[in-house]
Amino acid sequence: MKSLVKEYPDNKIVFLPNTLTYKNEKTVRSDAIFYRNYKNVFFCAREKNSYDALIKYEYQKNCNIGLYPDMALFLDESKKT
Repeated sequence: MKSLVKEYPDNKIVFLPNTLTYKNEKTVRSDAIFYRNYKNVFFCAREKNSYDALIKYEYQKNCNIGLYPDMALFLDESKKT
């Protein structure tokens, strides 16, 4: 993911991670510092724990982090023919 952000630093990039998990806190903190330097990066968490971690470690300003649980389940396909 970092290489994509480095390659296109001025583009808007939206991440839709399944779950945000790390083995150690040092890595999560260094990643947060990295992503915080790019203002056009947006994170859409699928579950509350990942959302809370994105906020806690300040991956971005709060306006660039959202909680969107299982977006596909909200599609209403019943009206299609």
